[in-house]
Amino acid sequence: MPAPGAKTSNSTLALDLYGLVVYLHASCHHDLLEGIRHEELSLSQLQLLEQIRTGRRPTIDQAARIMRVSRSAASLSVASLARRGLVKREPADHDYRSKLITITGRGQDVVKRLNAARMPPILAFTQTLTPDQRKKLQLALRPIAARSDIAAYRPQLEAV
Repeated sequence: MPAPGAKTSNSTLALDLYGLVVYLHASCHHDLLEGIRHEELSLSQLQLLEQIRTGRRPTIDQAARIMRVSRSAASLSVASLARRGLVKREPADHDYRSKLITITGRGQDVVKRLNAARMPPILAFTQTLTPDQRKKLQLALRPIAARSDIAAYRPQLEAV
């Protein structure tokens, strides 16, 4: 770890951030996977739900890119999500043949539950920090967490 005030290289920062992300992910992994299994979701379907939860309305082609699967696999996945009431397909304003995928209230609830399953280990981690470490981390994260691309994924207080 660099001395206080020492210049940190981008690669050092990336490695430190990677260690923290993987540590937190590993801590949350069991509860998250159990929730995914209970909801009968694939990881690619969860990825899509997370993306459209933030307001995106992708087409099937865009969903395939988000999910990193073929167009036909994305179509089958979206059809499965729609049958279970997690998403709906609506006609696009610009092209009546094209359908846009939106998340339903039930889909929002599933994502909120899965995100809530991640919170206890993260809260437990923050409790292991000293008051000074918590304060410094919060001050460092505040401007980053305020970015719209990151803030879109921040759970609401009721999930905490």
